[in-house]
Amino acid sequence: MEKEPTYNVDYVSMYLNEAARYELLDRAQEFELGVSIQEGLEAASRLEAIDEASQGFTDKDVLKLKTTINSGKLAEKDMVQSNLRLVVSIAKRYTRQGDIELLDAIQFGNEGLITAVKKFDPYQGFKFSTYGTWWIKQAISRGKMSYSESIKIPSQRHDQIAAIKKAKSMLLQEGGQFATREQISELTNISVDDIEKCEQLVKNFVNILSLNDGLNDNDQSGTTTERGFLIPDIKIENQYDEIDEKINHERVKNIIRKSLDHRSADIVLRRHFSVDTVSLLALGTEYGLTRERIRQIEFNALSVLRHSKHVHELASLLQLELNDQEPTPES
Repeated sequence: MEKEPTYNVDYVSMYLNEAARYELLDRAQEFELGVSIQEGLEAASRLEAIDEASQGFTDKDVLKLKTTINSGKLAEKDMVQSNLRLVVSIAKRYTRQGDIELLDAIQFGNEGLITAVKKFDPYQGFKFSTYGTWWIKQAISRGKMSYSESIKIPSQRHDQIAAIKKAKSMLLQEGGQFATREQISELTNISVDDIEKCEQLVKNFVNILSLNDGLNDNDQSGTTTERGFLIPDIKIENQYDEIDEKINHERVKNIIRKSLDHRSADIVLRRHFSVDTVSLLALGTEYGLTRERIRQIEFNALSVLRHSKHVHELASLLQLELNDQEPTPES
């Protein structure tokens, strides 16, 4: 038994009231608007060619084309607005199973309507509603298929999967046994390779797990844990690591400044804890000392740190043994 669709009364009513404001078109109006739309599209193509060539056309020609384009856009807008009720009437048929909301079906249908308006040929003699209905149904059908999927697949695959499923059912009823891919290919004109890909695609969909699925964690409180909550956020973890690293770096610098005089602390920090290590020569030039004297100050400072009361804390923060560190002379 078909389930009666549930609508969001407020939004649906607002949309229906808006659609009802536009009058329906008669055949003569449809023809007139259709001609204007086609002329506008043709003028747009010609204007694009002018922009590329930019020869042999006057400003008057360009202005005339732009006027035709604007008239076509207005006609297109009128045609769409006058057929909004057609979309609603078709969209309602697709909501009876309860697997798509009316407003979503209308949105998909409107996309099909816009396509139909642009492709409508008024000289064929058909009513627009006859022509537009096909495009609206196609748009809603394809939108409905993607609406319920965890992963979106190309519409061509949708059509192939539907044809393969129908062929399998037909061949099973006729022959009483499961059909081979070759038999399905012969009946559907779909290559065996494509049939295999479609079957694999369907198989993959069966194995998809939703992050919103509840896990049975035997919790007496009645609450359910979603699968997604058990997946760690790598970005957040990396942010925490960066924060810890910065905090440790500041603690190391504070210990060195407390344990050494200003000049010795500055040399050690810039030689070992700076993003860009400063050379002995550069430090010597800055302090007015020789390169060898800076090396001696660095050596003595590291020795003080190795024998300070903070040595174990430094070793822990730096994840190394300070007793193993020796300043390396530059050649």
